[in-house]
Amino acid sequence: MKKVGFLLSLLFLCSTLGAQHMKDVFLNMPDSITPLLSAVNKADFIDFLDSKMKAEVKNSLGGDSEMQVLSDDYTRIQMTKNSSWQMKILPFKEAYILGVIQTVKGPVENSCITFYDSEWKPLDVADFVASPRASDFLNLAEFESSTSDTKYIDLKGLDMSLIRFDFAVDQPILVATYTTPEYLDEPMQKQVKPFLKPTLSYLWNGTVLEIIK
Repeated sequence: MKKVGFLLSLLFLCSTLGAQHMKDVFLNMPDSITPLLSAVNKADFIDFLDSKMKAEVKNSLGGDSEMQVLSDDYTRIQMTKNSSWQMKILPFKEAYILGVIQTVKGPVENSCITFYDSEWKPLDVADFVASPRASDFLNLAEFESSTSDTKYIDLKGLDMSLIRFDFAVDQPILVATYTTPEYLDEPMQKQVKPFLKPTLSYLWNGTVLEIIK
């Protein structure tokens, strides 16, 4: 019950901060945060969504960028055909911090997450979330019950760590999806699936993103 109450309190605070800030934060953030978008592009996104229209603009490279979601404390943009961008407002002490995720598909999706204070000063990512490793997605119960030969055969293709991050639209939650298996052929994917957790979820507790067990 305490956890439920805490989460409801965070949701209320996120909503209050977001209602005051999201549009303004997005419109006034430094150009370096979204170099493909001009100030006019950003304003057009908001105008289009306010008018219930598809929020699509021509970016600085001449391609299409679309703002797909804009909520009180979250926004997501399909920046190019193979890249996306997300931002989330997270309440922090008496103010807030901003989580920004950039994801590139090449051909498997892989993300980079960055945090900023309310003045757009970069913050140390390690202060707010422990970056997951490939081993964190291992289903230990299944792995340990397997024979050593099967372990070698099934897991030998997972020799790199590719992870997609996504913020939840309406909750202070970060989801990490292990995308490395997508590099494997279909038969191998079926072999490794029993040994892996497809996602890990983290809840913002007011100061850090804490893994949900």
